[in-house]
Amino acid sequence: MAKLGFRSLCCALSLAFASAPLVTGCSDANQAESVEELGSVGVALTSTGADGAIYGFQPGSYLYVASGGSFGEYISLDGAGTQILRTLPVGSYTATLYFPGAGTPVLTRTEAMVTTNVDATWTNPPPVTFSIVKGQTTPLALHFSVDGLSDIVFDTGTLQIIADVVEQEVNQPTSVQFSGAANLYYQVNNDDSAAYASALAVDLNVDQTLSLEVQLTGAWTQYGYGAVCQQGTLTQAAAPTSAGLARRVEELVGAEGTLCVTDYGTNDYVSFYPGLSAAAPAGQSMFLPDANYSFYGGVAGYVGDVYDGTTLQQTLLENAALTSGYFYHYVYDLTQQLTTVQGNFNGTVTFAP
Repeated sequence: MAKLGFRSLCCALSLAFASAPLVTGCSDANQAESVEELGSVGVALTSTGADGAIYGFQPGSYLYVASGGSFGEYISLDGAGTQILRTLPVGSYTATLYFPGAGTPVLTRTEAMVTTNVDATWTNPPPVTFSIVKGQTTPLALHFSVDGLSDIVFDTGTLQIIADVVEQEVNQPTSVQFSGAANLYYQVNNDDSAAYASALAVDLNVDQTLSLEVQLTGAWTQYGYGAVCQQGTLTQAAAPTSAGLARRVEELVGAEGTLCVTDYGTNDYVSFYPGLSAAAPAGQSMFLPDANYSFYGGVAGYVGDVYDGTTLQQTLLENAALTSGYFYHYVYDLTQQLTTVQGNFNGTVTFAP
């Protein structure tokens, strides 16, 4: 049985007092405070997650702190450092976060020198309240959650919890995307003079952009010791640099297949082989006019050491390089194979919760 895991990340505001004069730009009420009645608020701009990634605020994010009707200040969360400090008078405060764009919480995630934006949920009930008390330090934490895939340990299962801001992890992905370049080296038609032969023709030995998205409909299941698989449906396909290849992968949209991760020592194999029987897609009936054809395809490749027969490290599959890969496409009518292409595929495979 597979069990959920949890990773965590802490994005916190720490409050610490300092015996310092008021900063320029505070309200008149601030100017009346004495040195002994001041404190400082420290805002953490970045935090390192349990996975080693660094999380931070997007440019344009800011914090608004207010104390009744007498004090209010906007604190920009932009900056190259890890924290910023503001001096505040003693009293009770509320803190509210504002995010750029649509205003929904989005954090930055930096790993291996690559920064991406990730949707987040601010789990503190806003606004957050806190107090600056003379001569004391008041901690304040802003809690976020972000979705990510957890590793699965089959049969034994593990539960790993690390607090503060929790990355809500999912033990079953909902989709997987193959993106990269297909370089086709083999193309055969039953009849080179047929309309389908020219409509589905591809240039050989040329890199063509290809992306396939699969919605997963089942749960991971072990097949023997060496593979874990689940069912999925090809829902999107694109090949913008080749009209013939674009038509071929369009024929596979809606096809169901089996997605597998197979243990091959230190370089494991991810594969998806969809197929369906149906009429040709709209717009292709002029060269595939029959009511029923069989369309088959597949994409596969090596992704490194992600599965050892017991543990499937999905965290390594959230954006993995796929190398020495393979792509193929076949079309059959009721009696014979009409056309096929085969070739190499290299790019990335991305599992998403």
